[in-house]
Amino acid sequence: MFPAMSSPKTFHMIEAVAEPFEGAPSRVHRRWSATFKAEIAAESLLPGANVSAIARRVGIDNSQVYQWRHKIKINFVDRLWNA
Repeated sequence: MFPAMSSPKTFHMIEAVAEPFEGAPSRVHRRWSATFKAEIAAESLLPGANVSAIARRVGIDNSQVYQWRHKIKINFVDRLWNA
């Protein structure tokens, strides 16, 4: 069996607070116009376009450009299908 414990167990309560750490940069949620999104996505669909370079130039993550491209493709296919 288990050996006898010489002292009782103690527990410590930790409070979790959902606030940023002091000194952490505040993240700003940016809103892009539909025109801006369409222009960037269209530019990225051109032959030889480099999505990473385009994203870096406008200051966004390349995954955002891929998401905008995907939405444009879906809308295009949807319009063809429903025409």
